Amino acid sequence: MMKIQKLKIFIIYLISVVLVLTAIFFYYDNFIKNPENINLFNNITKYNSDNLEEEIINNQSNKQTITGSYFDGDSSSDRSSSSDSSTATNSGSSCSYRQISYSIVNLNEFSICNLEEENLCVDKTAKCSVEVINFDKTIGGEFEIKFSFYNEENRKDIIASLFSNTLINPNKKQNLETELIIKGENANKNISCYYTATKIPKEKVCV
Repeated sequence: MMKIQKLKIFIIYLISVVLVLTAIFFYYDNFIKNPENINLFNNITKYNSDNLEEEIINNQSNKQTITGSYFDGDSSSDRSSSSDSSTATNSGSSCSYRQISYSIVNLNEFSICNLEEENLCVDKTAKCSVEVINFDKTIGGEFEIKFSFYNEENRKDIIASLFSNTLINPNKKQNLETELIIKGENANKNISCYYTATKIPKEKVCV
């Protein structure tokens, strides 16, 4: 039993000696006989060290960028609002939008029966128009009018609503009109119309 243990120790010792000799031989063959390999090894070590340092710097830079974006807001609109608000505060003024000066005049209504059956109108054409005047001297834009056609006996009896729009330059005026074809029992009613301004150009006012 003692002999077996001694044999194991001897084998381990022999393997250790072989490994040491192999390492010495490898170092002698690659670095002592070829000194340029030492420079190559140093360059590789320096390259890896530089890359590691650069990667650490880049990671820190990216982390700061992400943090900055987070505090800037979730959307570009939030950032724009923040910028506008800052400008207004620094200048000591606040801005708002208001409709430009305009007028709607000359409401014209017209209707004609296209077809009668048994003395009843079953097909009628109704027209409605207004004149829109832009009084502003510098601002033009889109004007939109909603025309509501209704039964004269009951203003709340709206038969149909139609929209008409156009671009009007500063200090100019233009007619807006619409036409409705009415069929069936509503065609035998007396039709009138009224208008509502649904879109008027605005100007920015700062105080």
